[in-house]
Amino acid sequence: MSSAKRSRSYKSPLRDEQAEATRERILEAALRVLADGAAAFTMPAVAKAAGVSLPTVYRLFPNKEALTAGARAAVKRHFGIDESPLQSSAGIVERQLKHMRKVATVDDDLLRAQFALNAEQLLPEQVAARADWIADGLKQELKGVRGKERKRLLNALSMLYSSAGAMMLWRFGLMNPEGEDTIRWMVETLVEKAKRPKRGKDHG
Repeated sequence: MSSAKRSRSYKSPLRDEQAEATRERILEAALRVLADGAAAFTMPAVAKAAGVSLPTVYRLFPNKEALTAGARAAVKRHFGIDESPLQSSAGIVERQLKHMRKVATVDDDLLRAQFALNAEQLLPEQVAARADWIADGLKQELKGVRGKERKRLLNALSMLYSSAGAMMLWRFGLMNPEGEDTIRWMVETLVEKAKRPKRGKDHG
């Protein structure tokens, strides 16, 4: 094997670590830029905040959509969002309460970055993936729930179990036991209503 071929096939752990460190540096810079509002969020602005060249940003994040997705993932890590498989609707409540408590401890810049990200509409595949994740976790509870009722329930639970849902409570000053009770009541009420058999028209 030629030396040129060996050099091309060799993977450097140090280079990989440096690339990962640069990637994280760019994402943290992206959150700082987002704290100034969605309008300030541009690739050049992030490059400047990270102290790297614009080509470096594009090498790791090919477009603004990829950088936005990376920023969303970074916020989830900061907020401790748990996306492991659900086991029940009670799991949605407990995870959202944990999320709420975390939101109450983060600094204002991160909250402002989250507000800016919440202003961006989720892609259809992201919405579908969240609904599928909830449906899979609640499959035992929702065995008899079908059609429009099931779709509405999954939409509602998707909105509740999100950073936007927790931020809504923060905005209304409900990052407290009253807010926790409200989240629990909302999830339990929605699930029970969806599971309740429909009465025939002749029963009113």
